[in-house]
Amino acid sequence: MLLDLVDARRCAAAYLSECVPLLKDERADLLAEIASLYRGSTEQLSSFRNKVKTSDGERIRYNAVDTKVSTRFLKEQASLLESVLQVERGIAERARKIIA
Repeated sequence: MLLDLVDARRCAAAYLSECVPLLKDERADLLAEIASLYRGSTEQLSSFRNKVKTSDGERIRYNAVDTKVSTRFLKEQASLLESVLQVERGIAERARKIIA
């Protein structure tokens, strides 16, 4: 799940950064901000994912009985996802301004 979020935001940041020159004035600035926000989300998610990887490279399994996922991990992940959601809301607001 985290890897999917990281990849989607990394791709969005790269694509939107390349599209900035296609727009002018405030719209270009807004698109650059969106790309920057996606890069920031990518960094946050990647950092968290790297932190929780086990040293033996075992994948995190959310639906397994013998999972190594702790309550602290789940709370931290929930907080991170809430933060990403807030960023996404800001991105949506900027996108509305671009297409208005």
